[in-house]
Amino acid sequence: MTGSREERLIEKVKKLTAAGVFSVDEQSLIATALATTGSLKSSFEENQSAIIIPPVCSINEARQYLSCGRNKIFDLLKDGILEAVRPNCRKTLILKASIANYISSLRSA
Repeated sequence: MTGSREERLIEKVKKLTAAGVFSVDEQSLIATALATTGSLKSSFEENQSAIIIPPVCSINEARQYLSCGRNKIFDLLKDGILEAVRPNCRKTLILKASIANYISSLRSA
């Protein structure tokens, strides 16, 4: 293995960012942590109270959250109401922000 642990983490973050897994806010959080401390260790590993919640969920998680079936989730994706990320050809992840936007649109209607 080449490079330090921080360098490997940075490369992993860059790959996940390119795949669309991280949102802009998380990218800026990571960039700020790296700029201020020079490593990810002080901001993530030493601070045990920091909990990182991924900004995406699976089809089944979205289905359970919205209390609907898989077909309804795919219909919402097809209509452009929910946004998806496909890190590979077999996995579809739903952006949690799009689920929140959908729920807020239902509340206002």
